[in-house]
Amino acid sequence: QFLVRLLREYGYAAKLTDADFGTYWGTGDARSGHWARLDLETSCELAACRLMWQNPGYVYQYQIEVSENASNWTQVVDMTTNNVAIRLPVHLMKARGRYVRLTLADADDGCWPALAEFEVFGPGQVSPGQSYTPFRSSFGTATPARDLRSGSR
Repeated sequence: QFLVRLLREYGYAAKLTDADFGTYWGTGDARSGHWARLDLETSCELAACRLMWQNPGYVYQYQIEVSENASNWTQVVDMTTNNVAIRLPVHLMKARGRYVRLTLADADDGCWPALAEFEVFGPGQVSPGQSYTPFRSSFGTATPARDLRSGSR
């Protein structure tokens, strides 16, 4: 997983990459068009990303784009017509870029979208869909119920 630290300078946006599922970046309202951008600090081959929505049970509609220069964007994930509630979506992609941007299109009524984590993976890294790593939370440490790589509990 790439280290993405630049967002730490921007308050709540920094919570997207702090490896703490107990903190989050929130939109503050239910309007569409909110976005968050990760700066990988160098151009990288990208193979997947994983989102951790703060609020389970809601449907989120969004797109993910990649750019080399933060001006010209290429869409790599289109969930703008999504109608399924997925708290931990994993998206495979084949792209190259320095910047990765998530733009919210819509969410369920009554939901103010919030993301606990936005992770980006390169080729050859552990597939985010095959394992679930332990995580730290401001509410305490949590470990996965099951490690899918070994089948152990």
